[in-house]
Amino acid sequence: MKPFSKSEALQGKPVVTRAGKKVLYITEVPLDITFPVVAVIESAGGPHIFTSDGNFLKPQSYHAYDLFMASTKKEGWIAFGVHPYSLSAAGFATHVWHTEEDAKRYFKQCNNAEPLGTVKVAWEE
Repeated sequence: MKPFSKSEALQGKPVVTRAGKKVLYITEVPLDITFPVVAVIESAGGPHIFTSDGNFLKPQSYHAYDLFMASTKKEGWIAFGVHPYSLSAAGFATHVWHTEEDAKRYFKQCNNAEPLGTVKVAWEE
């Protein structure tokens, strides 16, 4: 899980709890207090309070309601084949592209050859 960032959360980036529940609403109370962050968590009743670091109870403790930044899933396409300047059958793959067609096109431009294939990849950031 990505550490909680109060500034990113207040900008509207998705936030989740340690237990994976979505945070439906988050705001900050503009006072110098221990728990200035107020959030509403799905299926958790009313609002709850948090430290600026997203801790539900106190720093250095672990609770299911502790806040984290939600991961974002990303997807793309990679074209692969044999590197044209290799004396052996060394593999070569392009960068990750938004579409399969873009991956194939770039492979052809770089290698002056058709790729052997493409693969769709996915990851979380």
